[in-house]
Amino acid sequence: MAGLREAVTAPFTARALREVLFCLAGVGLGLGIPVLVCGSGGLGAAGAGAAAGRDGPHPPATLGFLIGTPIVLVALVVAAPLVGRGLGTVHRTLAARLLGETIPAPAPVRSGGGPLARIADATGWRAVLYSVLKLPLSVPEGYAVFCWVAGPVDLTYPFWWRLFRNHPAGVRLDPVPVVTPFGAFHVATFAGTFAAFAAGAAMVLAAPWLARGASWLDLALMRALLGPGRLAQRVRDLEETRARAVDDSAALLRRLERDLHDGAADGGHSGTAQPGHRDHRLLLRRRTARQRRQTQLRQRGHRGCPAAGRRAAGVRGR
Repeated sequence: MAGLREAVTAPFTARALREVLFCLAGVGLGLGIPVLVCGSGGLGAAGAGAAAGRDGPHPPATLGFLIGTPIVLVALVVAAPLVGRGLGTVHRTLAARLLGETIPAPAPVRSGGGPLARIADATGWRAVLYSVLKLPLSVPEGYAVFCWVAGPVDLTYPFWWRLFRNHPAGVRLDPVPVVTPFGAFHVATFAGTFAAFAAGAAMVLAAPWLARGASWLDLALMRALLGPGRLAQRVRDLEETRARAVDDSAALLRRLERDLHDGAADGGHSGTAQPGHRDHRLLLRRRTARQRRQTQLRQRGHRGCPAAGRRAAGVRGR
């Protein structure tokens, strides 16, 4: 009973609206970006060919293919990782604003590498792969948006039929098409409008679940391709663990020093000596220095290679 109630009320929730807006934005980006890239590439190739073959013996179309196309391809290869990173930021922002899903941003491109470093940017190419896979993913997202738009339209057929189809008995009007995700059918009588109403009701009830499934697939793809890589995430986790360990050690040091100071003060007031306080303080300082050395070794290992960091972490055991 609860499942039936949820299925009926799902189209009228704020979550369903946000998911369909996410799908609508995904369809626009998934279909618009390839069209824009292909159109820009074609115009660039044609323009370069026309400029090169204005006075040459070959027709401009041939030179546009021979000269313009390689130039455009090289420009696309150079710009693709940077554009992919920018689009990845847009997609992560949409996921955070509309779906409440925060996907960590990858590490930025290392500065000073020049164009070759940008071309070899693995994170940028993973974002490009996401944009390529976004094209087939736009199909289920487009179905969800279509059901959200066409479903309410089909629901209105019984209400306006008698207003606009009230014609004399001898007049024959063309049937009215009813669009559905599986094709269109035609309605010629008032009784047929109830079939359109039923199709619209089914589309409205199915639309939020289609949007939810498409959004789930998109989020899974975003986590795999638009977030930090496995190695980068592992290094980030190690850095966070190290920072927490250093903070805990500092807190423990302050607490022990405070306890030793309070104990020494109590011993001075009572007139009795507190043996071992100096030894405890010396031992505590040695332990703190050793922990600092281990932290420095781990930092050097993370900057160099993860294996060195793991070897440095083993100093603690010895």
